Amino acid sequence: MAITFVQKSSTVPLFGSLVTPALSGVGVGNFLCICIQYYCNAPGGASVTPSGWSAAIAPAPIGSAFTAGDDIGLAIYYLENTAGGSYAPAVTITNGAAAFGVMAEFSGVALSGSIDKVANGQSISTTQSRASGTTAALSAANDLAIACMFLGSSPGIANAAILDPPSGFSSINVDNNTAADIGLEACYQLLSSASAIGTSWTWTDSGTVVSGGVIATFKPPGGGSVGAPIAWIT
Repeated sequence: MAITFVQKSSTVPLFGSLVTPALSGVGVGNFLCICIQYYCNAPGGASVTPSGWSAAIAPAPIGSAFTAGDDIGLAIYYLENTAGGSYAPAVTITNGAAAFGVMAEFSGVALSGSIDKVANGQSISTTQSRASGTTAALSAANDLAIACMFLGSSPGIANAAILDPPSGFSSINVDNNTAADIGLEACYQLLSSASAIGTSWTWTDSGTVVSGGVIATFKPPGGGSVGAPIAWIT
């Protein structure tokens, strides 16, 4: 069975340390993923994996993004072989000032061992573009790819004008206007090749001081051996 997009939650913006996207009517055996972008009000921030879920990729956040040395980061979490029904996982952000989260449901993803390859790209940079990094070659020709990005700009973002969505991807959410100094995008692609995959974003906001992008791919049933190790926050 081919992987299929089913539904997505509303984007949850929260000024604080907890973000809880929610979905109802989730199908039994389906796959859920959460894309989180966050901004911390002090160094040493982190995103904490919600209970019962796994981290596909959750790199250490970038410090010194703004004048106070605050952290800014992003993560992709996932849940395999769901029991069905309603889900509202809580993602805690250490030293959280603002967080944005969206959850999406897919059918046809492997019930276990679904994580394949991941890549990460982030830096303190004023450049108005960001790559997710490029994965190694995939284990299957029909993976699901999930990618998300953030940009930090101070003070506030009136119109980041993020290219939405990146070429070949479909948008899960995009937010160009936030008072939390963050622009963000989450997107997916249903792949048809085992070639390495990556993506990139561009935008017009000239006040950018930091940006980051990540990508993770997930296998269909029988999609080959487990790929690159999961990247955990330490």
